[in-house]
Amino acid sequence: MKIKCISNLFSDVGQRIKNEYCPSTNNIDLKIGKEYLVYAVELFSDSICFCIFDEYGSYFPVCHYSAFFEIVDAHLSRFWVISLKGHNNFF
Repeated sequence: MKIKCISNLFSDVGQRIKNEYCPSTNNIDLKIGKEYLVYAVELFSDSICFCIFDEYGSYFPVCHYSAFFEIVDAHLSRFWVISLKGHNNFF
């Protein structure tokens, strides 16, 4: 799955999302127009989040709300599995 960043400002996606991230800043480490490979999809606080390697340079994928992106390629990896936390986890 591939996504493209369409915003990196909390003012574009709403106050609730900003409060859940970090209320002291207005932008996050995403580059507008850049495509990102999605490593996981997570449901968090009734919102969909995509786990990607962002511009911060972490050694692991970081989750960001889907409101910051548009889907470029919706094909899922054949290696993905679905699990519910606390119910038959695979990890």
